Order: sequence, then structure tokens, then C-alpha cells
Amino acid sequence: MRAVNRHFHRNPSLKSPIVDALEDGFEAGVDLALRDTNLPLRTFPTQCPYKFEEVLADSFICDTRQDWE
Repeated sequence: MRAVNRHFHRNPSLKSPIVDALEDGFEAGVDLALRDTNLPLRTFPTQCPYKFEEVLADSFICDTRQDWE
């Protein structure tokens, strides 16, 4: 991830394709979760709840513990 972060900051024109890739990956993840869980679509956020910069941070942890309470 650090390499991606370096390239992102050195070449701002990469921002749009990379941000689009994050959104595409999120949508693909929701599609997979829908198939695997049979949960209704409304269970999942309509957009990725994280900003691209947050995902790239070394300290980023996707905490899903509250999802199971």
C-alpha cells in the first residue's frame, strides 16, 4: 500500500482511476456479500463508507465488530 500511496501523491492524475477502483471494489464486495449471505441489499451501505486516503493509511483497520451486535 505504501507504494500505491507514493505513486498517488507523485501523480495526482491517478486519483480518479484509483478512487474509481475503490468504488468498483466496494460494489464487487457488496455483490459477493449479497450472494454469500442472502441478506437484503438495504443491509449494505450504498457507497463505500471510507475515503481513499483513509484506506491507504498504514493505521487503517476496517472494524466490523459492531456489524455483528
